[in-house]
Amino acid sequence: MNIIYRLKICTNEINQLNTILGLSSTILKMYWTFDYTQHDYSNYFKKIIHPNINLIRKYLYGDHPISVWILYEYEDQCNIELLPSDIKNLASFDAVLCISCWESDSMSEL
Repeated sequence: MNIIYRLKICTNEINQLNTILGLSSTILKMYWTFDYTQHDYSNYFKKIIHPNINLIRKYLYGDHPISVWILYEYEDQCNIELLPSDIKNLASFDAVLCISCWESDSMSEL
C-alpha cells in the first residue's frame, strides 16, 4: 500500500511559485507540483498556500487552478475517509479534490 498527497497548481510561473512557497516543484512543466506523504496533508497544504493565496492567484490559469490529488495504491480493497477538517482546509484555498486509486499489482510504483 502506498499513498501520496499531491498539490498541483496550474501555472506557467514555476520559479515564481518556488520562491513564494519556499518549496521546489517536482514537475517543471505546466503545473507547480509537490508530493507529500504524511496524513496531515490538508493542514500542511493550507499552511503553505493560505498565507500567500493572493500572490499565488496572480500566477494561476485554468478553470480549477489548484488541486489536491490523493494517489492511493491499495491491496484487496480501497477505502478512503475524509475528515471534515480536511475538506474545510482544502476549501479554504478553493482546491479541487481528486482521488486516483489502483490495485497494487497493476502498477509497480507511483
